[in-house]
Order: sequence, then C-alpha cells, then structure tokens
Amino acid sequence: MKILIALVLVAVFLGVLWAPVWLVARKFRMGSDALALRSLRFILPGQLIAVVVLAFLADAIGLRNPAGLVVAIVFGVSFVGAGILFLYRALGAFCR
Repeated sequence: MKILIALVLVAVFLGVLWAPVWLVARKFRMGSDALALRSLRFILPGQLIAVVVLAFLADAIGLRNPAGLVVAIVFGVSFVGAGILFLYRALGAFCR
C-alpha cells in the first residue's frame, strides 16, 4: 500500500510539474508550430533538475516547512518553465 501511495504522489508531482509546459507546447503545436514539442526534450529534464536542486538548497540553508517549500518550488518551476517555453516559441515565431 505504501508503494502505491508513493507512486501516486510521484505521478501527481510530475503531472503538476510538467502539465503547464506540455499544454503550452500543445497549444503551439495546434497553431501550426510543428517543432513546439521538440523543446520539451530540454525543458522537462531541466525542470526536474531545478526542482531537486532548489529543494536540496532550501533544506541545506535550513528553511522550515520542507513540504510547503517543495510544493511552492514545484509550482514556481512549473509556471516559470511554461513562461520560458511560451516566450521562446512566441519570440521565435516573431523573429522569423
């Protein structure tokens, strides 16, 4: 039962982390940008690395409430990644 709960939590974590970026990429893909999903190869692992590094950094400097910090870090990195992808694809289309 504990393994099942851990797997569900990992799935929720990855869903919250990667869903906004995937939705932005899908929106660009539907708007005739055929290469929008290729950016996910770099952004998704980068987001995962950023969350892990920021969580360990928050723990190393001794901030309290680690669960709340991890949730805030996940949401922050998720939306920053979606914003970066949006700006990258929008400015790329604008500069062409």
